[in-house]
Amino acid sequence: MTGGRATTIRRQWWAWAIAVLVIVVAVAPLVQQWLTNPDDQRLVDLDVYRTGGQMILQGRPVYEFATPAPQLLPFTYPPIAAMLAVLLAKMSWDTAQWVWTAGVFLSLAVVVAYSFRGVLVGRGPGGGTGDEHTAGTEDSANSAPGTAGEERACGIDVETGSSTEAPVKDSGGNAAGLDTGGKAPGSDAGGGTLRQGVAGGGVERYAPWVFAFLVVACAYLMPIRDQVRFGQVDILLVALCLVDCVARRPWWPRGFLIGLATAVKLTPGVFLIYLLVTRQWRTFFMAAFAAALLTLLPFLVIPHDAAGFWFSALFDPERLGANAATTNQSIRGMLIRLYMNDTVTSVLWIGLVAVVGWYGFRGARDAYRAKDPMTAVALVGLMAVLLSPVAWIHHLAWVVVVLGAIVGDGRDPVRLRVAVGVWLYYVLPVPWWGVALKVAGVPVLDKIVQDGFGLGALGLVWLLVAWLPKRRDLA
Repeated sequence: MTGGRATTIRRQWWAWAIAVLVIVVAVAPLVQQWLTNPDDQRLVDLDVYRTGGQMILQGRPVYEFATPAPQLLPFTYPPIAAMLAVLLAKMSWDTAQWVWTAGVFLSLAVVVAYSFRGVLVGRGPGGGTGDEHTAGTEDSANSAPGTAGEERACGIDVETGSSTEAPVKDSGGNAAGLDTGGKAPGSDAGGGTLRQGVAGGGVERYAPWVFAFLVVACAYLMPIRDQVRFGQVDILLVALCLVDCVARRPWWPRGFLIGLATAVKLTPGVFLIYLLVTRQWRTFFMAAFAAALLTLLPFLVIPHDAAGFWFSALFDPERLGANAATTNQSIRGMLIRLYMNDTVTSVLWIGLVAVVGWYGFRGARDAYRAKDPMTAVALVGLMAVLLSPVAWIHHLAWVVVVLGAIVGDGRDPVRLRVAVGVWLYYVLPVPWWGVALKVAGVPVLDKIVQDGFGLGALGLVWLLVAWLPKRRDLA
């Protein structure tokens, strides 16, 4: 961080303090609603985590218990998650609720800070914006560890906004981010976009208020509201994977956080595929090593539970809940609700997973090569939702990263309008409207609306793969 920028931020401590206060006041209704509802309906997933930790402390089988009626929820996570939940088990229930809820919003703040850094962070001396990504090419596979490609995987420092690499040249030989007249793209466009409005008076001057606005707006997305309602872990996993992929100078071995997230909830394992297709070998091996280590550790500490999960509980999808429920917005969930023959459903699911997976991971690879890491991460996150056998609405916490990828640096008014539309769509309880249509006896349309968030996620994949690169080119 430069001296001038550090001085500016120090002078703004009061602005950041007020911004935090604004966030607290704005999200208070969510907290009040879900931390004061009936005890048997309150943060039911947090109750599962905490009870799993209690089972370990009491020496009882982790995968043979269920939470009290009416929920009767079993522990569905890998055994390392139960070991980590011992920390929650040592807290009182009231303390755990407040600590976990605070953690949800802190994780959301981290995700917002990185996802929207193109807007929040000013242009550095190298002309860098949040859209840039000084990634290596596939030739990086031939580079020595820590050299070209691998260690440049993240491009822009979230604190400074500047790149330490040389400016990337476009096909015309001009430095990326400048047109032939030496102006930033969109700098003379009519009307003030979000980026222009912030940068016009110095990004540091308005960053606290923009950050507060973005955190509050994202807090009211339905997948994030459900994080608070159920006491879910998804937004923390999003933060781990996102930061591991886009932090400019991590103090941890890059890939470790992806490995940790994968060991805790398996679905972040899609990032291992992403690291493979983008040939980030060093990061891949670290992520795989961390995931393997944290998977094997329980066999030494709680071997009975570890064997119970990996050789039994893992293969029972009904432990996760009714797979045909409206809240399952994965491809498989949408197919199950068509109530076809099981064999037909399975064949269609495998085929669609192959097609969507190929399209999504190819798009993520292309975004990585185009130095757009946020789009790459957003696409991989959507793969975690769509390809999973079961993906509840709260798993769509990745929508926050999707919004950051669409907004970019905030200079394109079309991208801003699209982002607002996506935000509004995922604020509304669209799938439950489908349930209402079903009750009202409206055929066909009821299924489409009931699958609204899953179909929306498929649309977002297309948007990030096919539409967004064209908008970048126009800029």
